[in-house]
Amino acid sequence: QVARKEPPGYDGRCRNLSEEEIDHNIAERVSYVIRVRMPTEGTTTFNDLIRGEITFENRVLDDAVLLKSDGLPVYHLAVVVDDHEMEISHVVRAEEWISSTPLHVLLFQAFGWELPQFAHMPLLRNADRSKISKRKNNTAIKWYREQGFLPEAMVNFLALMGWSMPDGREIFTYQEIENEISLDRVTTSGPVFDLVKLTSINGKHIRMLTDEELYERLQPYLPVGLDADRVRKVVPVIKDRLTRLGEFMELTGFFFGPPPDYEASALVPKKGDPDSTQNGLARVREMLTALPEPWTHEAWEAGMRTIAEEIGMKAGDLFMILRVAVTGSPVSPPLFESIEVIGKQETLARVDAALSKLEAT
Repeated sequence: QVARKEPPGYDGRCRNLSEEEIDHNIAERVSYVIRVRMPTEGTTTFNDLIRGEITFENRVLDDAVLLKSDGLPVYHLAVVVDDHEMEISHVVRAEEWISSTPLHVLLFQAFGWELPQFAHMPLLRNADRSKISKRKNNTAIKWYREQGFLPEAMVNFLALMGWSMPDGREIFTYQEIENEISLDRVTTSGPVFDLVKLTSINGKHIRMLTDEELYERLQPYLPVGLDADRVRKVVPVIKDRLTRLGEFMELTGFFFGPPPDYEASALVPKKGDPDSTQNGLARVREMLTALPEPWTHEAWEAGMRTIAEEIGMKAGDLFMILRVAVTGSPVSPPLFESIEVIGKQETLARVDAALSKLEAT
């Protein structure tokens, strides 16, 4: 068949055996399977709730195996029997099952059973339009759970894969999906499984949680023994920046221990120098020391802007110097809110450590 460039399939060698031949083979214990005798003429048509009417020429359908030689049923027989026994009304599955549907339709008809309604969903694709593969892609729900994707965000994202809300919204809840879902809004083009978009949707769902809800969701991702009170204080500071629960400690480690080590050069602005940086940071330390407690970020910000103006430095550069000194990085959660959580004593100790680095250059 392959040599003749024909689609490979059962060649019908036993399709027309006589009763005598069959009885003889059974008596001789010749191994056998049971197949369905498919019609060789006409067509088989079914209605797809997404794609409309689909018709197959019967001559291209294979005499499919129903019972294997060990007596066990194959999937095609099992699924039809199961759908009937379970009173399944709608069979919603991937488009790769379209070619099997004529067989299932003919089996339902052969048993005299009522047909369910069929709907074949588009397959998810990679960005290069290739089919998603278990070997190449993270297809296990466990991986997404470990990374800190919320169940409601995953459902929201998957609902957008070939379907859309009537009003075009991209962020919605379980209940809203239940209220609005309809197969007539499913498109047949292969949607792209975009991890960047999923991450963005996940971040938006994180921000829909209350601070206490987020604190509870974070528990599986926190080290044992972490200060619970401090975690609760950190949650509202980091909430707008968090896109996965699994990145919480990566983004907030400096709240719970010393900041990551850094070179003195990281403190110096692009157009600055160590001396002016050290002078500016020393002035900031004086200001922070003099401010009465409880500290408020409004007072710090006003004081730092005044210092920047007095020493001829851009306010943004001065903020960056303090950010690196306190967090160990030029990129961090909101600076002043972070300082409020860290507290006066620890903040001043980190500023002193930064000043020592600058003095050593």
